[in-house]
Amino acid sequence: MDCSDIVIGQVKDGLSRVRDFYTISRATPRLDSFYGGDDSLTSAVAYEQDGITTLIFRKPLKGNNKLLFCFKIL
Repeated sequence: MDCSDIVIGQVKDGLSRVRDFYTISRATPRLDSFYGGDDSLTSAVAYEQDGITTLIFRKPLKGNNKLLFCFKIL
């Protein structure tokens, strides 16, 4: 997963966390800020129901920092 923008989330004991990560190689993803970028999530929530964890988040289609690539709308 070279040069990947990744959203990772978790739910534990009813509390959720959703964060914006980036990796330049196949190494462990780091927070965008580690590489000089910004957290580009505009909103996020996570919940667990019947053993299934669901993440819902908003992120601009066009990147606003040097780490992001734009989504291509087909």
